[in-house]
Amino acid sequence: MVREFQDSDKGRGVMTSDGTVIGHVQAVAGDIAHVTPESDLDGAIRQKLGWTAEEQDVYELPHKSVKEIDDRGIHLE
Repeated sequence: MVREFQDSDKGRGVMTSDGTVIGHVQAVAGDIAHVTPESDLDGAIRQKLGWTAEEQDVYELPHKSVKEIDDRGIHLE
């Protein structure tokens, strides 16, 4: 079972299953991490995450999308 998000996750990288960093955690609120995506984030990855609103700077990442949290970062399914 993946541990819950913690305040100490702020600044932690968020990465795809292949290890590509797609953004960094800006804030945590319960089971949601607020993530600032990398500026060069691929459109296909944005689509898959539902991060398609161009006017947004920060997107929500639900805990249910996380496979693992370790010292290297937050790993997505």
